[in-house]
Amino acid sequence: MYNGLFMVEKCCKAILGLGYRILSARQVKDYVGRFQPHPLSLEKIDLPVDTIQAVDIMAASAHEVWCLDLATKGFKWGPFVKDRDEHRTHPALMPFDKADDKYKRIQTRRVLELVRFVHHFGYKCLVTRGVS
Repeated sequence: MYNGLFMVEKCCKAILGLGYRILSARQVKDYVGRFQPHPLSLEKIDLPVDTIQAVDIMAASAHEVWCLDLATKGFKWGPFVKDRDEHRTHPALMPFDKADDKYKRIQTRRVLELVRFVHHFGYKCLVTRGVS
């Protein structure tokens, strides 16, 4: 029993040391009810041209990985239905270049935000091969 409590104490200290808060279930419910998102402001981060060009390729690749994951779970292309897991269909399960422009913009924006986030913290996404 002592070992278990010791590990719990160490884990809690590590969590607090990383800047997280430990809340009771009631505190979490209250906190979630008052949640106001405050994302990092990343729009003004300038990225190199080759990185921006690579974002489209990264978005397409991420989509292909997602499609492969769904396909291995037995999903096929099909209309949106309320219980997707039972019908195993998804309307975006298609090649990225065949998806509608709105979907592609959303996916590309997600990747762009991730790349900007990486740059914000001092890392760089370097393109080591030609972008086609």
